[in-house]
Amino acid sequence: MKMNGLELYVPTLIANAIENTDREPQLSDITIAINPRTPATSTGAATSWHVDPTTAPPTNTYDLTSVVIHELGHGFGLASLGLVNSTSSFWQADPNVTPYDSLLLHITTSSTGLVTRNALSNRTRYPNNSTALHSAFRSNAIYFNGSRATTANGGSLVPIQSSTNFLSSSLSHIHLGTYQNTVNSMMTAVAPAPAPGRRNHNPGPIALAMLQDIGWAQASTTSTLGTATLTAPKGTITTRTPQYNWSAVSLATKYYLQILNAASGAVIFQSWITNTAAGCASGTACRYTPPTLAAGNYKWRIIAGNAAGNGPSSAYINFTVR
Repeated sequence: MKMNGLELYVPTLIANAIENTDREPQLSDITIAINPRTPATSTGAATSWHVDPTTAPPTNTYDLTSVVIHELGHGFGLASLGLVNSTSSFWQADPNVTPYDSLLLHITTSSTGLVTRNALSNRTRYPNNSTALHSAFRSNAIYFNGSRATTANGGSLVPIQSSTNFLSSSLSHIHLGTYQNTVNSMMTAVAPAPAPGRRNHNPGPIALAMLQDIGWAQASTTSTLGTATLTAPKGTITTRTPQYNWSAVSLATKYYLQILNAASGAVIFQSWITNTAAGCASGTACRYTPPTLAAGNYKWRIIAGNAAGNGPSSAYINFTVR
């Protein structure tokens, strides 16, 4: 289909959304196969699914909601058409059509130190089923060049997973070493749960921006919601299970509480909390007590939401647990 003046090979789901149609009504837009048995960990040991999205998963379980959100990200288009065999690489598309993941760049440095940025969709430089494309796919120097994603990444291109041990899913994930323990970890190669007992229900600003860059529109969040005022915890505290307190926001029906490690940015806790669970259904101040923290430095924020969308994020407040 035509997009931004180019004839692109795009997933049917994106084409349907852009054209407001259904090209293949007999097919599902996204199909996810879930093994009802216990999924295997990277070490080969078995664990079970945690199916309640409102509670933290026990240490011997995988959070099913996190896994499904990750796979939905692929279904919405965060998935490359690039494939490899033992000696060459190729795009799984018509050779005469530009693949929709044409925003991927291969960045190289010459012997003189000159940095060049080459679009992987350039069929002259990277012919389909060629060693040149094969080398690029395995270079660990692939970046997403979308303008929104670049902005979300602080003005830098977004590094994409690629390495000499290239897998069919490599170009479909953002770089593991860069984003694994950050708010953007959802769409890394081992996300969303690199270990049992972890959960992440937030795609992260980079993944959301990448979806916009490949053709999705972002729903309006002009829901007339204000910003919550955070009151505690802050400064230095001694309790390992602090109560988080913030002001109720008019028209809000839920609040997104996120707690991060202040040094690494790793997500400690993040979840939507209803007015009732936060004790502020009547408009009084809200409060919530997540699981116990270890000693260390943390920061937290609140985003108010309702059926129309989300309000602006509060500023982070830092605190230290002794």
